[in-house]
Amino acid sequence: MKRKTFAFGLAAAALLPAALPAHAQDAAPVRIVIGFPPGGAVDSLARTLAEKLRTSLNTTVLVENRPGANTFLAMDTVKKAAPDGRTVLINFSPAFTIYPFTFSKLPYDPQKDFVPVTQLVRFPLALSAGANQPYRNFDDYRRWVKAAPGRGSVGMPGAGTSAHFAVLEMGKALGAEVTPVPYKGGAAVLADEMGGHIGAGIDSIGSKLELYRGGKIRLLAVTGAKRTPLAPDVPTFDELGVKGLDYPSGWYGAFTTGGTPPDVVQKLSRALNEALQDPAARKQLENFGLEVAGSTPAELKATIESDSRFWQPVIKAAGFKAD
Repeated sequence: MKRKTFAFGLAAAALLPAALPAHAQDAAPVRIVIGFPPGGAVDSLARTLAEKLRTSLNTTVLVENRPGANTFLAMDTVKKAAPDGRTVLINFSPAFTIYPFTFSKLPYDPQKDFVPVTQLVRFPLALSAGANQPYRNFDDYRRWVKAAPGRGSVGMPGAGTSAHFAVLEMGKALGAEVTPVPYKGGAAVLADEMGGHIGAGIDSIGSKLELYRGGKIRLLAVTGAKRTPLAPDVPTFDELGVKGLDYPSGWYGAFTTGGTPPDVVQKLSRALNEALQDPAARKQLENFGLEVAGSTPAELKATIESDSRFWQPVIKAAGFKAD
């Protein structure tokens, strides 16, 4: 991270309310809208940022949880908001980089209805297994899967996500039968891993760290081009000779309503980037398995374009449709 990119002062961040119409300042707080329920990593991210923004922007900042429907409810709220920068969406990367290729029709236009503000945090996916399994590392797991067809079931939260396509890519790389098994949530996958009901599971590393540190599960490998500082002893798939899984990490980004003036977007981006640099905030986010990122609006836009170019052929080859 380049210091010059994100070393913005409080004075610059505090200009955001001044960039808005006076009546908006008087009548409306800043709203951070998320498509996830209270509790958990995304809610913690939103509330951590809201606390910092209340000070830097000198205004009321609220967090609004609108879970369900693949985060479409939250996106609809922000899509229909006034384009004044006072309504902020925090959402995960698939809404902008995967859903456009898995849904025949989306209730939003990812390019026109939203303006990228900043990439907030990144996280790799991790392949894990219950501590009672006979394999202690990925090489053992690879041999175990290849020894008997049908063993390679991998649990994942939902279908049509980066975890889903990671399982398919892993099967190709291993030359073995590996079947993605969708669950209703990550907690259910972990429960079956620990109970020995499924050989492995894949999800964001943050959902696994506590159990890993407690010796309840083993982390076999992580996605990405390099090891994660959240679990530096866990190798990447690429290190292990499994190609095709060094793809972009998952991430959460901040967006605002399409049509918001560029100067307002820039000021909002500066305020959020400054909040991310707070040591206490960084520590809190790391506890949830989130690596602080930070970016300019243009950099987030470029990341979306790059990730989309990566995922489109992968999804096309899988032939998956979410609707």
